[in-house]
Amino acid sequence: MNSELETLKKLTETLTSDNHLTDQTIAWEYAFNSVTDLVCITNTSYQIKFLNTKFLEKLPAYRDFYINKTINELFDKDVEVIGGNNFSNIEDAVHYGEIFLPELGGWFIKHRYVIRNSIDDIIGFTYMFSDITDKKKAEARWRNSEARFIDLFKYMTVAAVVFLPIDGGKDFKIIDFNKAAENLEGINRSDVVGKKLSSLSCVDSYKKLHYKLQRVFKTGVAERIPTEYYEDNFGGWREIFLMKLPSGEIVSLYTDESFKIKAQMELKHNEELLEGIFNGIPDIIGLQDSNHNALRYNDTAHKIFNVTSEEIKTKKCYELLGRDSLCENCNTEKCKQSKKPEKQIKYIEELNGWYDCRSYPILGDTGEVEYVVEHLRDITELTIAQEN
Repeated sequence: MNSELETLKKLTETLTSDNHLTDQTIAWEYAFNSVTDLVCITNTSYQIKFLNTKFLEKLPAYRDFYINKTINELFDKDVEVIGGNNFSNIEDAVHYGEIFLPELGGWFIKHRYVIRNSIDDIIGFTYMFSDITDKKKAEARWRNSEARFIDLFKYMTVAAVVFLPIDGGKDFKIIDFNKAAENLEGINRSDVVGKKLSSLSCVDSYKKLHYKLQRVFKTGVAERIPTEYYEDNFGGWREIFLMKLPSGEIVSLYTDESFKIKAQMELKHNEELLEGIFNGIPDIIGLQDSNHNALRYNDTAHKIFNVTSEEIKTKKCYELLGRDSLCENCNTEKCKQSKKPEKQIKYIEELNGWYDCRSYPILGDTGEVEYVVEHLRDITELTIAQEN
């Protein structure tokens, strides 16, 4: 801008007091109209002598309408602060900062430059207005986004901590700590914000995070840390997600998975208990689908049928007996038709004994039988005893 100004000052030699600029050569016009800023030239009485094309694009009237009006007549507010008419002490360049001008429809940064003649007398002023409306709108959007982010960070149910890398990532300072983190760790925000990670002895989870924070800081690649147990104030299982912000801070988002892990452990315990009961029953217990495909049988069935748990999954229920088709008077078929438990006592030649055969239906959402639980109890000795 200063180089442009110097060119303009050299091209502009005289300002009249009552009319347009006297020196309006093609080069002079081109120099003013080629700049992106809004340019206005006045005499020492602040009467407008020239407005460039960019300036006129913001105004409703033609150029001649504004000639000889003072610059303050363009605006509702006084945009000129001179401090008297003693021009001997006027600075060659004055920066007025940001100003909103409704007449021009936006925000501008205003500068004023003194124009002097060949004997160093002040003959006028050049005003340059840089349009920063888009920038101000972007800043407003950012402030709104930042406010929303702060509210989200503050009230989100996921624990969140913001770390500022210091000493090139050798250590990290906690610069924010939300309410969920306070509740989860059992400590107040004021106890940790502003402190270095290396100085904290009460938060074991952050100690464990140190080298992981360093890795994310160096690589910039976000990481999800598998759930593991941390010995904190309350103690518990944490699942942690780390990411690096464009500003360089590292954000840690984490949740307490203790309830979930405990539920999984309890479920596993119950499954193991049921598995033990299932395999400990001396009777044949099995599960098959509605097409007689064997899905799962207990250890007793594995021994009697001489098959493994994997081999069973490849067979039909009747194939476990070595048959090629359904048994006569199939209990499973009767169960599928009645949708109720079925029972019969019969001699199974392949097993060389009498069996109490029972089938229990498992209905799906449509009310049809999807699975059948098969229960075979060996009653050979009891049957023989009753016959004798």
